[in-house]
Amino acid sequence: MEQTDTRVLAELTGLVDRAKQAGQLRQDFEVSDILLASAAIQSAADFGGTNHPRLYRRLIGILIDGLRTSRSEPTLLSEAAVGQRNHRESNRTTPCRQVQRATP
Repeated sequence: MEQTDTRVLAELTGLVDRAKQAGQLRQDFEVSDILLASAAIQSAADFGGTNHPRLYRRLIGILIDGLRTSRSEPTLLSEAAVGQRNHRESNRTTPCRQVQRATP
């Protein structure tokens, strides 16, 4: 497992470095931010539950826009926001999971 983690980390580091060099990724983005984004996306999926199973896609759109170095306008999001009323009426059956912190 440790060898796999090391290989994945090396690949992700290379990917992030190439994207930064190409000017397609914020210079302050770090590989560890991928774990943070992944946890946020999973939380959005859990939050959406059965009433909004694709809500995580909205967060992905927002995150991708935030990672870009520039854009002429925000990207059109594929999912609508969950309104206040929809949130209160949600019958989520999936509880939010606790995300384990990665050790440095």
